[in-house]
Amino acid sequence: MKKKILFLLLLAGVVSIGSSLAQRQPRSKMLPPVVITATKSNVNAEVFKSFEKTFGEGNVTKLSWYQKGRKFLAKFIQNDQQHNVLFRKNGYLIYNIAYGFERHLPAGVLAQIKSKYSDNISLAIHLQQANRDMWLVTLENPKLYTFLKLEDGQMVKYDELVNSATTNPAVAALSKMNF
Repeated sequence: MKKKILFLLLLAGVVSIGSSLAQRQPRSKMLPPVVITATKSNVNAEVFKSFEKTFGEGNVTKLSWYQKGRKFLAKFIQNDQQHNVLFRKNGYLIYNIAYGFERHLPAGVLAQIKSKYSDNISLAIHLQQANRDMWLVTLENPKLYTFLKLEDGQMVKYDELVNSATTNPAVAALSKMNF
């Protein structure tokens, strides 16, 4: 009988220790994301010279510089458009992405769109990279979102989504594009 009681006590102790160990959560700490930033003073002179030559400094607001390795990213607002511009260390402009609206479209691009579509233009993204100059335009009407790509005088409808409160059209359409 003593052996049974001793065995049961020992078993209860093992079960108790096992369950308390099982309830412990592993300790892990989420670290904040690391962003390497650059101020105007530590931006490479060639990069800043290229930036000033391309965009000027007078009408640029909210300029922030970020550095990752040998590349510099400038984020700023110019002519009521948010710009993200990436430069190489030698000042070569890799790309410029400008986020705008119908009023930012060149007259020829706007005329080309309006010749085929009467929908409202809700977003116009201007991408410039190397020898490419492209516009990604979102058209909106009560029933549909239509996504256009305009490059080299060609207009291509690359997607169309039903306009509903649950649809996030820009994310869905951009994820389907092949650049």
